[in-house]
Amino acid sequence: MSKEASATESICLERAKTIARVCYDKRVDDIRILDLRGSCPYADFFVVGTGRNAPQIRGVLKDIQKEMALQKYNLINEAGRGSDEWALIDYGDIITHIFSKEAREYYQLEELWADAPEIEFEVEKTDA
Repeated sequence: MSKEASATESICLERAKTIARVCYDKRVDDIRILDLRGSCPYADFFVVGTGRNAPQIRGVLKDIQKEMALQKYNLINEAGRGSDEWALIDYGDIITHIFSKEAREYYQLEELWADAPEIEFEVEKTDA
C-alpha cells in the first residue's frame, strides 16, 4: 500500500470515528463502526446507531452533516429523511445508518456484515 493510500485510509477511519462521536454526543444508542475494507465494494465503513425517536434521528444526521461540512467532506446521498424508522447518509467511503430500535432489530445490519471487524472509538468523558 502506498503512503498516499495509507494516509487516505487513516483520514477515512478518523472521519468514521468523528461521526461515531457525534452520534455519542447526541445520545444515540449502541453505536458501532464496522470495518468493511476489503469486503464491500461501495464503502469502507458503516457507522450504525439506534435513535430513540424520529426527531433525534433527524437531529443527529443534521449534526453529522454540519461536522463533515466543516471537514470539507462531501455528502453523496441521503435516504429516509422523512422516515421515523431509519435514515442514512452516504459519504461514499462511510455510510451512516441511524435506526429506530424496532427497525434495527428487524434489519439486523450487523448480522449481514458479521465478518466485518468492529472499530473501537474514544469518547471524551466529562464529570457531570
